[in-house]
Order: sequence, then C-alpha cells, then structure tokens
Amino acid sequence: MQRKYFKSNIFVIVKIVMKIVIAALVRGYEETASYSSLIKRNKYIKKNITSKINCPYELLIFHEGNIPEEHQQYINSKSPEVYNFIDVSEDFKYDKSIISEVPDLERFNIGYRLMCRFNFFHIWKYVNKYDFLIRIDEDVIVKKFSKSLLDNLNNNFIFGTANLSSESHEYTNISLPEELKKIFDSTDTDFYNHLFPYTNFYISNIEFWNNNDIQILLREISNNKLQLIHRWGDLPIIGSILNFKNIEIKILKGISYSHLSHKNRFKITKKIKS
Repeated sequence: MQRKYFKSNIFVIVKIVMKIVIAALVRGYEETASYSSLIKRNKYIKKNITSKINCPYELLIFHEGNIPEEHQQYINSKSPEVYNFIDVSEDFKYDKSIISEVPDLERFNIGYRLMCRFNFFHIWKYVNKYDFLIRIDEDVIVKKFSKSLLDNLNNNFIFGTANLSSESHEYTNISLPEELKKIFDSTDTDFYNHLFPYTNFYISNIEFWNNNDIQILLREISNNKLQLIHRWGDLPIIGSILNFKNIEIKILKGISYSHLSHKNRFKITKKIKS
C-alpha cells in the first residue's frame, strides 16, 4: 500500500507496510489426536498461503479457555509455524435465563450461538493492530491460493469470500431482518437479500469493522437477546451490514478449499483482476 503526501511542491510517496493476521476460533478437545483437522489446516496454510506472503503476518488461534498449555504445545509441535493462542472465554458469558426461551436448542446448542456472536462482534477487538484478517476455520483445508489475492489487497478492498449463500434457518429469517431494520434505522429490509458471504473462509479489511459506526451496530446486534434465542449467525449479520453499507462483496478467484465438517469443496481458479 502507498500513500502520497505533498510537501514543498514535491510529492512524497510513502510505502505503508501491510500487516496480515490469519485466525480462527477453535474448539478444545480431551485428546490431542482430535486436533488432526486443525493441524492439517495449519500445514496447508503454510504450504499455500504464508509461503507467498511478503509482509508481516501473525497466526492466531482463539479458544474458550479449553485448550490447555500442553495441547497448545502439541499443536505447535505438529504445525510448520508457531501459532499464538488467545483465551477469549470472557466473551462467552451470557444470561442463562434465556435458555428457556430458545425454541431449537437441540439443533444448535448455546455454544454454537455464542460462537456466532464471537465471530461477528468480539473477534474485531483482537485483530485491531492488523490491516487484513484472513479467517480460515479449523476444518477448512486450503488446497490452492493465488498470490494475486494478496497482491490486490489495498485500502479499497473491504471484503472477499469464496461464495455467497442464503440463510436457511427459519427463526433467524423470522426475526433478524426486522430487528436489523430497527437497528439500521432503515425504511426497508432490502439489505437482507440472501446474498451473504461464506464466513468459513474470507479476507476482510479490519479497519472497516472497527470503525465506530460499525461497532455501534455490531454491539446492538450482540446485545439483542434474540441473537442467542433465535441463533442469528455471523453469515447473515456480516452480509446484511455489508449490503446496508453498499459494500461490494468480492468473489475471490484463484482459490480452492475443502470444508471438512460440511463436506463442501470450493474451487475458483480464475485469477482476480487487478
């Protein structure tokens, strides 16, 4: 990234060093063998992504205080690069009285709902010293990653994903559009167009999400008890905010990855245009 300054009739071009963070919220397990998918993820990140990064970057793993030190050491010993582990258990506190109001707790437990809340709201405070976040969930294996994706990161890039998706959860679709309409102070729900970005893998400009106006919106959504009761996910929330703010959601080209838990594979081979 470059910035131009005018000084004494001379344009001075200052090169700004971009900083990238690759991160995910990861579950803790009783047995170290259960981290096999995460370790495989880490190996492919080194092979196909960080080997192509020519700027400062950091690797973060968020956890709910349930990955003990010995497990952290095990993961790093089996991974080609060192990951920094951050305990975010404080962000998983909630009002337990709402449990009786949850209509489909057997489908999506409270931990899943809190995970969604972390991924659309709390995550941004942990990455505010970086320029771009590459979120790669623990069960995502990146098989191909074009260097052009890195070369095209600049101040104009806000959000890129592999694909778009609709929201299928009925309780979310009942309450979220109308609640967002009030939070956004909007006259309609056109932003809720079911063209939402996949969030198991994405690249995003961090400054956008830490902007005060966006943080106010995210906080209001997070504080709304229906987020936990009706299982509002990070996919429609992130997508709705981007749509409401008229931000282009770029479909990233030149990537291929597998999402193990959903048994999905994304393959987009055409390189992104400069």
